[in-house]
Amino acid sequence: MIRGGRGAETTPRSSHDRQAFSRFVTSTGSYIQADETPVDVQTREGRGQNHQAYLWQYSCPRGTQVFDFRLGRGRDGPKRFLGQFEGILQTDGYSAYDQIGGPRMVHAACWAHARRQFFEAVQLNPRDPIATPIVARMDELFAVDAEARRKTLTTAARHVRRQEAARPLLDDICSKIEAALSVALPSSALSKACQYALTLWKKLTRFLQYPELELSTNLAENSMRPVALGRKNWIPHRQPTGGSKDRGDLAGRGKLPQVESPGARLLLHDSPRACRSPDPVPS
Repeated sequence: MIRGGRGAETTPRSSHDRQAFSRFVTSTGSYIQADETPVDVQTREGRGQNHQAYLWQYSCPRGTQVFDFRLGRGRDGPKRFLGQFEGILQTDGYSAYDQIGGPRMVHAACWAHARRQFFEAVQLNPRDPIATPIVARMDELFAVDAEARRKTLTTAARHVRRQEAARPLLDDICSKIEAALSVALPSSALSKACQYALTLWKKLTRFLQYPELELSTNLAENSMRPVALGRKNWIPHRQPTGGSKDRGDLAGRGKLPQVESPGARLLLHDSPRACRSPDPVPS
C-alpha cells in the first residue's frame, strides 16, 4: 500500500528497496529516461481526504523500469534518487529535472513534448500557416528514426543516417521557430511553443552527439500506462493507519507492488538489454 504522513522516510528503508535500486543502477548503465505521474494517497493528517503524491519513473529504454514514490513533485525527488548520476538523463522540460545529478551528467530533452506544443497551436487554428509547417518538419524528423527502425539499423548506422538527414532538418526547424516567435503574440500558444523549443534547443539536439538517445521519452510514458489505468480501476480502500485509499488493484491490475514509504524504489521490470556508453561520437 502507499502510506504518507509527516516524518515519513525519504530514503529506501527495506533491504528489498535497496537491492532494487542497486539492480537498477547496475542494469541501466549510462542512459535513463525519467517521467512522473500523480497518484492519490490518504495520509494520517488528511482525515479521509486524498493527497496528490507522485510516482517518478526512471528507466532504460526497453530495459529496467523503477518507480520512486514521493509525496510531492519537487526537485528533491529526482535529486535524491539520481544522486551523483553522470550518464545521460532524458526528460521533458519540467524544471525539477534541472540542477540534479553529477557534474558530468548529460541532460537531453524530448522531441515529442516539443512537437506537442506546436500541435496544440495547430489544433487551436488548423489553418495556421506558421505552426503547421513546423509540425510537418518535426514529423519528418521522427520519420528518420522510423525508417531506421524499419530497416533495423544498428545504433551506429542510425547515427550516420541522423547526421545525413536529421541535421539539415534541425537547421530548418530552428529557423522556422525563430521566425515564428518574431511574429507570434506573446501570450499565444504558438509563442509559448516557440519559447519552449528554443529554451530546450541544446537538450533537444543532444541526439546528434549521443547516438543511443531516442528522440522522445515515449517509452517512459508508455511504461506509466498501468498507473493511468489504475487510477480508473483501483478500488477505494480506507486504512485506519492512513494507508492508501486507492489500494484495491494497486498490486494487481495496476501492476505495481506495494509501497510502504515515500522514497521506496520499486523494481518493476528487468531486461538483459544493456544501455550503451554516454561518450559522445564526434560529428
